[in-house]
Amino acid sequence: MSTREPFASPEFVETELWSHGVVTYPTEPAGGLTFGDGAVKLRYRFEFDHGGDPKRVAEGRCNVACAHRIADAAGRVWEARTCFRPTVFVHRLTDLGGSEPPRWAHRAPGRSEAIAARPLLRGVKVTADDRSYRRFWVDDALLEIQFKYQGLTIDVGHRGGAQVAVRVSGFFGSWAHVPMQDEGTVPIWKGGTLQAPVVGKEDQVFDPADPDEPEPDAVPGGWFDNLSPIVYSLLEREFLFRNDATWDCEYPMYADLPRPIVFRQVTGETGAPQPNVTFKPV
Repeated sequence: MSTREPFASPEFVETELWSHGVVTYPTEPAGGLTFGDGAVKLRYRFEFDHGGDPKRVAEGRCNVACAHRIADAAGRVWEARTCFRPTVFVHRLTDLGGSEPPRWAHRAPGRSEAIAARPLLRGVKVTADDRSYRRFWVDDALLEIQFKYQGLTIDVGHRGGAQVAVRVSGFFGSWAHVPMQDEGTVPIWKGGTLQAPVVGKEDQVFDPADPDEPEPDAVPGGWFDNLSPIVYSLLEREFLFRNDATWDCEYPMYADLPRPIVFRQVTGETGAPQPNVTFKPV
């Protein structure tokens, strides 16, 4: 696990969500903030929810909080704060709803550059330890990773297009270099057989700086290796307004029932009026 100090950018990111139909959220002071049909512009930023003890952030015992700010039809600005577990950024790595597959960070410079250019979260520590196995692809490598003592580090950067780039570092596990089949090969689900891994491809995952690492043409895979960082893209709607983390004494945890979302007026701040966002006091 990385020794970098966790960081959450104090700057807000501008984005836009679409409201289908009418939805109303409770507010303080007492009332309701109603979103009508159409685009809703908002700003968001991440924070650390440490349950009252800032030292927990460096220990990896915290939730990720997200502050959302929205201007209503009168230009008043409202903020809602939600919390979710940082493991969301790990579990979404193999999300079939994503627009792009995960890749090794050194082979996806665009995503890595987004994290460096506009970091939103950096050095967030996550321990994955449910003892279950996961198998998934990264480029031409098939990974088998047991979530046991996995000390991971998460970095998130704004990418634009209603997406963020996420980097997950620190995985160790087994891998095999198994490229996709050539045209004309009979698929395994139609009675075909898997080809042996191609040996010696320059894409193979290994560390040439390590004198004990075998040459790339010596083995097609490895067991319980320290793996390179992985990057992927995540749609903002997957975490905005997500509010399913809580505390059990001094331990952050998932809440089976999502917490209600409440908007509070931001004193002394105004924004561009949005006609389809209206406040009605009780």
